This record gives sequence, C-alpha cells and structure tokens, in this order.
Amino acid sequence: MKSYIYSGWATDLADQKDYAGAIAKCQKALELNRKFGPAYDNWGKALDGKRDYDGAIAKYQHAIALDPKSAPAYNNWGRALYEKQDYDGAIVQYQQAIALDPKSAFAYSNWGVALYDNQDYDGAIAKFQQALVLDPKSADTYIRWGGALDSKRDYDGAIAKYQQAIALDPKFALAFDTWGDALMSKKDYTGAIAKYQQAIALDPKNELFRDALEAAEAAKKKIK
Repeated sequence: MKSYIYSGWATDLADQKDYAGAIAKCQKALELNRKFGPAYDNWGKALDGKRDYDGAIAKYQHAIALDPKSAPAYNNWGRALYEKQDYDGAIVQYQQAIALDPKSAFAYSNWGVALYDNQDYDGAIAKFQQALVLDPKSADTYIRWGGALDSKRDYDGAIAKYQQAIALDPKFALAFDTWGDALMSKKDYTGAIAKYQQAIALDPKNELFRDALEAAEAAKKKIK
C-alpha cells in the first residue's frame, strides 16, 4: 500500500517540476515493491520533465514489462518518442494505448498531434474529433484542432475552435494567443493586438506573447 503513496507523491512533485524529488519517491516505492509498475511509469514522466527521453522510454518499457496492459505507459512512451521527433514511432505507441483503452481521449489527441507534425492535417483533425467525442470538455484538444485548421489556411474555422477552447477555459492564455495568430494571417492587426493583449493579461511573463504583440503592432504601423 505504501508504494501507492510514494508513487502518488512522485506525481505531485513532478507536477511542481521537482523532478529529482519525484524520482526519489519512485525509487522509494520500488524499494518497497520492485514489481510496482506505476512507479516506473511515474519515474519515466519525471525523466520526461528533465528531457531525458531515452531514460524515460526505458522506464516506460519496464512498466510495460510488469503490466503489458498499461495503456498509460504506452501513451507516455509515445509522448517521449514524439519529443524525439519520431512521430511514426509515437503513433505506434498511441495506437497500442488505444487498443488497450479505446476510451483514451488523451491518446487520440496525442495521435492527432503526431499526425499534425507529419503534416497530415486532415488525419490530425479526425483524431481530435475522436478525442472530443470521448472528452468534450478538453480545451487543449480544441486548440490543437484549431492549429490544424490554421495550417490548412482555414483561419475562420481555426478561430471558431479557439473560441470553443476559451468557452471551456476562459483563462486559457494560449487560446487567445493562437486566436491572435489567426487574425494576423487574416491581416486583422487591430484584432490580433487585442487578442495578444488578452493573452498577456493572463500570462504576463510569457515572452512569446509579448513578441507576437510587438509584431502585430509593427505590422499595423506599416499600413498607416
């Protein structure tokens, strides 16, 4: 039972970006039970946070060796491969996660991101739609769907998805930022400035948002 406690503690520490602390708790969980697969999975996520993707994959594989039906471990393995820009390899792991857990909205959404980075925008959209059937309140997935539409130059369609993300999470700064990007593509610089300002109000320390605002202000000045 204490293995569960240490493993859960590790998750909390990783969420706080205390990856070294998270790893220490996973190790403690495994001292108590060497066959406790979730501790290896959480250890992998902590290594993911440290950008040690090969180390993370090794831990996910260990978790799967102990529990071959662990859909989360396959999903996390896919995420690590994605970070290594092995998009095809990531998709294989997401498919395995979905085979084990057909209701994994997260795996469908991640699969969509991998397809997006392979420039298969229609395929990505199909996966985002499947994810939203399973989890209709995922603001992140609406953002991703909007990004795919944006890449297809369907800026109005993209904006509609960003608006849906904001309806679900009014404090989602990234949604305002991406809405601003779509308006920039439409050369609506005044509208873009307003959205970037809203993004900055929600996340004042984000330098990317500030850079986008400066670009929009400069573009607006050029047309005067």
